[in-house]
Amino acid sequence: MLHEIKVSNFYSIRDEVILDLRASAYAPESSRLRISPSRNDIRLPTMVSIYGPNASGKSTILRSVISAIQFACNSFDWPVDSDILNFQPFMAEGMMSEPTQIIVEFDARWIDDESHLFRYELVIKNHGNLAGKSVEYEALSYAPQGRWRRVLERKADDARVFAAKEFGLRPKDSKLDPMRRNCSMIATLAKFNVPLATRVWQDLRGVQSNIHGHVRTVPNIDRLLVYYRDNPPLLDRLNKELRRIDIGIEKMRLESTETGIQACFEHDGFSAPILLHEESAGTNHFVHLFPLLNYALEAGHIAFIDEFDCFFHPELMREIFGWFRSPDRNPHNAQLIITSHNTSLLDDLEKEEVFLTEKDQNGATIVYSAQDIKGLRREPKMQKKYLSGALGALPRIG
Repeated sequence: MLHEIKVSNFYSIRDEVILDLRASAYAPESSRLRISPSRNDIRLPTMVSIYGPNASGKSTILRSVISAIQFACNSFDWPVDSDILNFQPFMAEGMMSEPTQIIVEFDARWIDDESHLFRYELVIKNHGNLAGKSVEYEALSYAPQGRWRRVLERKADDARVFAAKEFGLRPKDSKLDPMRRNCSMIATLAKFNVPLATRVWQDLRGVQSNIHGHVRTVPNIDRLLVYYRDNPPLLDRLNKELRRIDIGIEKMRLESTETGIQACFEHDGFSAPILLHEESAGTNHFVHLFPLLNYALEAGHIAFIDEFDCFFHPELMREIFGWFRSPDRNPHNAQLIITSHNTSLLDDLEKEEVFLTEKDQNGATIVYSAQDIKGLRREPKMQKKYLSGALGALPRIG
């Protein structure tokens, strides 16, 4: 489970912002908060929503984590002389040469098959322009007995990578030789089939998101339909949910045509099927997102979904929130972290599930948790308080 994100000098984020998901010790017992697999004194929400005006930095928070994960997983496959992508600094005088830093703390079962609290740190060196970036620092640490212990570390000015005994490498192993300036040590050691690095790499690749780089993406429809075809249990579960949430749809079936696979929707009372592109935007959005959500729930991973409320009815969103809150549907502590503008959902969220973003007078993103707002009571619900300005993070119009 995700515990904390720290980001500085990344797109609209200038000074360090912190997204701390750990519930206050004073928070009441709730099924919405689960005990961390690695720390029984920490409770974490399985559902988190980030609110704020347009362009206030909501998506930037998600992009920072996804960019770090994609760098850790994919950078070995980049051309040797390519630039490091998606780590633009805050565009202001004095910040273009400052490093970009992203730190993520989370639970994982990578060592001794026990759950531990891990920390991944990535610092990207900027050179005063948008090109020529390099890794200044990268580290992976864990806290087996409450104190941080590094297991992997790489500094820009060091000749070699440090790897703890858990990686099973000799100090002079050639795999620890100097690494490319644009490449992660995790991706590199995984390519060399170092067992622990491969396990870390595979787990990080399991993080689900509709973000790639600095943009929100929609999966290629041909690949998506092939994925459904090759995973009959997934298609069966999709159809079960479609029958529950979309009035009239009996099922989605797949047909092979000369141009590829075609999705056809059978409706109660219709004499002919409806094609996917003829269905509502909400149905399309659900069909695209369902594999991400289902995989996260089955594997106990994290799903980062930007603009989750696009085309979704509030009741459908509440239904999906319930999947992640349910011990039966979510037995492996998966988490859903989204950005949203739908204020009606605030009445279905607790303080520990809400974060807010706004910009300061210099245009830099500020992030805070609803549980940090002094005097904010659990009743009445939050929508009215937010719209009245009591929580901040409201757009200024006019």
